[in-house]
Amino acid sequence: GVQTCALPISDNAFDAGRLVSSFRPDLVFVDVNLPGVDAARMARSIRADPATQSARVVAITQDGSYRPVEFDDVINRPIAKKAVRRLTDPLPTLKG
Repeated sequence: GVQTCALPISDNAFDAGRLVSSFRPDLVFVDVNLPGVDAARMARSIRADPATQSARVVAITQDGSYRPVEFDDVINRPIAKKAVRRLTDPLPTLKG
């Protein structure tokens, strides 16, 4: 069968932080090239919250050269389906 999931999206760091806190995702993609985003700080914040500390945090970069220890993995832009499948296989158990 096909699994579906909710996929909240934000175009700024402030709203993204609020979404992560309220949604409690299993997987978070952080675009490290957006202006005004301290991606490493955002990842540390996700790890510090007991509600989200087990989420996988993945950096999205232009060239893959950004590899801070705060991230579980890094994928390059443009994002390939194969890269997303690698990160989500096996899929986590979907929440309620």
